[in-house]
Amino acid sequence: MKLRVRLQSQLMYQVIHQIMKAEIKIYLKKYLKDYESMKGFEIISEPKVGIVNYGAFAKGPEGKSFGNKIYLACAGYNAKNSYGGYVGYEIQAFFFDNNGKVIQNSKSDRPEADMGISKWSC
Repeated sequence: MKLRVRLQSQLMYQVIHQIMKAEIKIYLKKYLKDYESMKGFEIISEPKVGIVNYGAFAKGPEGKSFGNKIYLACAGYNAKNSYGGYVGYEIQAFFFDNNGKVIQNSKSDRPEADMGISKWSC
C-alpha cells in the first residue's frame, strides 16, 4: 500500500512538473525578445507555495488582502537580448494562479506584476 501511494505521488509530481514546464515556456514565448534562441531551459525547483500580500486596498486570488497563497517554480535558461547576444544563464521564479497558468515572473516590470511584499525564494 505504501509503495502504491509513493508511486502515485511520484507520478503526480511528474505530471505537475510537466504542466509547469509547459506553462513557463508559453509565458516565455510571449515575453522573451527571441524565444527561439532560448537554450538550457530547466526547472530547478520543486513546485513551492509562497505568500503574496496585495495591500490594504486590493484582494488576491483567495479574496484576502494579506497572506494569499501563490504557487511558484524556479527555472533557468539563457536567451538572446535585443542586440542578438546571449545574456547569460538566468534563474527566475514563475508564479502561477490557482488554474496553473503563469501570471508573472520575478523579473517582471509590467504593472500587473506588483506583488507587494511577497515571500518566496528559488
